[in-house]
Amino acid sequence: MNLRKLLLNPWFLAGVLALVTIALYWPVHAFAFTNWDDDHFIINNPHVTGGLTQENIRWAFSSEPQFYWRPLTWLSLMTDAHFFGTDAGGFHVTNLALHLFSTLLLFAALNKMTALPWRSAIVAGLFAWHPLHVEAVAWISDRVDVLSGFFWMLALFFYAHYAIGLRAGKRKWPAYILTIVAFTLGLMCKPTIVTFPCVLLLLDYWPLRRFDLKPWDWKTLAKCVGEKIPFFLLALVAGLMAYRMQKADGLVMPVPLSWRIGNSIVSYVLYLWKTIWPSALSPYYPHAGQWPTLSVAICLLILITITIAAVWVCRRRPFVLIGWLFFVGSILPVIGLIQVGNSSTADRYSYLPHIGLFIALVWIMAEVLSSKASIIIGCLVLPALIIATRLQVSHWRNSLSLFTHALTAVPDNGYLRNNLGHALLEMSRYREAEPHLLEAVRFMPNHALSRNNLAFAQAKLKKLAEAEESFALAATLDSANFSIQYEWGNALFNGDKGSQAREHYLAAVKLNPLSAESHYQLGTIFSREHDDKNAALYFRKAVHLNSKWIEALNNLSWLLSTSRDDSVRNGVEALELARTLATLTPATDLDTLDTLAAAQAEVGQFDEAVRNEQRAVELAESTAAPRGFTTRLQLYQSKQPYHQH
Repeated sequence: MNLRKLLLNPWFLAGVLALVTIALYWPVHAFAFTNWDDDHFIINNPHVTGGLTQENIRWAFSSEPQFYWRPLTWLSLMTDAHFFGTDAGGFHVTNLALHLFSTLLLFAALNKMTALPWRSAIVAGLFAWHPLHVEAVAWISDRVDVLSGFFWMLALFFYAHYAIGLRAGKRKWPAYILTIVAFTLGLMCKPTIVTFPCVLLLLDYWPLRRFDLKPWDWKTLAKCVGEKIPFFLLALVAGLMAYRMQKADGLVMPVPLSWRIGNSIVSYVLYLWKTIWPSALSPYYPHAGQWPTLSVAICLLILITITIAAVWVCRRRPFVLIGWLFFVGSILPVIGLIQVGNSSTADRYSYLPHIGLFIALVWIMAEVLSSKASIIIGCLVLPALIIATRLQVSHWRNSLSLFTHALTAVPDNGYLRNNLGHALLEMSRYREAEPHLLEAVRFMPNHALSRNNLAFAQAKLKKLAEAEESFALAATLDSANFSIQYEWGNALFNGDKGSQAREHYLAAVKLNPLSAESHYQLGTIFSREHDDKNAALYFRKAVHLNSKWIEALNNLSWLLSTSRDDSVRNGVEALELARTLATLTPATDLDTLDTLAAAQAEVGQFDEAVRNEQRAVELAESTAAPRGFTTRLQLYQSKQPYHQH
């Protein structure tokens, strides 16, 4: 095979696309979760971390999950949790795999429709390697985009086979059915792909040339539209469901229509600019409110000019208009005419719409410029994109790197300040976190989470009075927030204000009965107050909620063995807990040996108790950590259990 044939071989081009994409994104396998929704959607979501159980699968298909119905996205995350646990690398590799398969499917579909492998490969390469797409791939919580994108590409691939088969006079109904199935699966990941049937109609005009508009080919056009009816019906149902759920969750913002229209017009131009010059990228761009009239007018003029130019050259170069309408229409559901959330734009929103722009740019460059000029431009643009993308990928290593970089792009933003502060809190860098959190509450005085994070930092810095004030403000802003009450309780508990802390832990338990930590802290407080009955009650609940929690097992077993209250002591239960504890700790763990001996003595197994306590005494002496083990050993040797006084 000569060089020309090799370079035109689709398998060779697919291999290059795959190798470069994997090499470009492979660092993500070592990246961590971020606090940009990963904690909410994955780490602290028991339905996801619990894996593929019947209950979790039922939850995924219910209407309970927030924002919109996306059962397949939840199932994919549960599958990752089943195989990888809480190892973020496995989740990242799944996102990369989906992005890779989407790239290859896009190349295969375009090549099938156009029979132009090089142009198709460059479009796929731009899709795979553009910096604006890093967010969709490197952000685990954006599984919705890479998964829905995969099914979108799969549907496109099947449709290409269907349409080309029809043109060749072959029966291709299986491919048509598979297109519907793939589109349906995509809608079950993220409903913003509702514009897919419109994209198919555009592709019917070019490059498939299934109908013409001049002269009007009404019959063929009607046939093309008719076969899209199932797609439009599916899109309508998915769109209405998404709108209803987002409105119910309070995510549809009451922004004036004139503001929304202005922001949408400006956003289109911002996406175009970031396509050409993808710098200062951030996971969050705040809504600007009402854009200046002049800015809106200039952006509108740019959009009208591009549209007129695309229509003007449509007869000779239809790919310009098709690519432009592809982009404009595909991004329409998220452009802000219906304002969901408080962001203006998002890099991830360009993931699929970009394909239209890339088609228009690649085809017009190939037809207007000479081969030599095209090669020179390609040799400059693609490596530049690869370098920029690799740099952007590195920013997603963890929360600290992500938000440190994001603040260089959007410096005056409370959300980004809060997330950077939270990242520093997780690293116990409280003094560094405090100024970012103070800035966050300055920008967002009514944001409960920022207040709570600030209070946490102040408590860790021993500024208890300031922390209590911040916690009180946070609780006023969000009275139903479990975390505020729990962290407030922790601050008071660590400040030796156990009786005050108890009230906040009780409030936390009421808000979240499944919090083992809150129950454990209540057990600890009651134990210190010598209320053994309540201490045992809450320690039991903590163990029930987390049966492998070493401290809870130890404290409950110890209490049931040594309580001064005869009605609390239960040697049989204490021994069972202590034996479970022994399976979870090293054989040389002093606390476990001491607790096990106490439980054995309580049920009359004094020989075993002596052996374990003797071992504890020996280990304590070797580590210079006497804890009263000798006194208890003497009791067990005299056939007496140890009870607290």
